[in-house]
Amino acid sequence: MRRSRRPDRGQLALVSGRLGPAEWLDEAACRGAAQMLGITVGVQDIELSGLLHYRSARGAGRLCAVFTTQSWSGEPQITARRDDREVVWADPGGPPADCRPLTHAVLNQYVAGTLYSTLAMPTADDTAATATTTPAGTHPQDRRTAGPFTSDETRVRTEIRGTT
Repeated sequence: MRRSRRPDRGQLALVSGRLGPAEWLDEAACRGAAQMLGITVGVQDIELSGLLHYRSARGAGRLCAVFTTQSWSGEPQITARRDDREVVWADPGGPPADCRPLTHAVLNQYVAGTLYSTLAMPTADDTAATATTTPAGTHPQDRRTAGPFTSDETRVRTEIRGTT
């Protein structure tokens, strides 16, 4: 979707959102599709395609769970969100240049079939002009442009739930 508000005005972003209280990841993905695009996607129709550990330029850490679907009902369109103005269909292997850096990273990871990667955005103090991504299994310290996470920055609770 093309964003209409700052900080990413005019850039393309993927459907995204945050977990609600006591909400499962798959439920949040389906809710996000309904709220942002006005479509209905069942939890049985989505597939976890990857995880991306993301650090913003300000140092905030997030874990992005990436889901895909081939099945939904309804016509995708901008719904109640104030900060999106256009639905754009794009080839994941050749996304438009005006995608957010996080969107590019997620699409590159998806096309490569990588299940886990990291993305550290350059800080204002960095001389690097672009973000860097690192696939799973490689963790050079230089990719962590904002320094290592502290236990106060990121707290992750892992639960396993099967969907049938």
